[in-house]
Amino acid sequence: MKKIILIAALGVFGLTSCTKDFVCQCTTRDSAEIQDEVIEKTPMIGTRKNLKETCEKKEADGSLITICKLF
Repeated sequence: MKKIILIAALGVFGLTSCTKDFVCQCTTRDSAEIQDEVIEKTPMIGTRKNLKETCEKKEADGSLITICKLF
């Protein structure tokens, strides 16, 4: 019986998402794609799935190409 409870507890623990520290880094490239410049590094805390969506929403339109990735 103890083994079943232990296995069930480990299974539940393995399925839960962990909150961790991540950094959203946005890089800007000019339209000629000559040089990259890191314009913003934002510390974020949460689950990778939720923060990835939030980080990618920071990408902007215009003459500069901005790419944001979660690290």
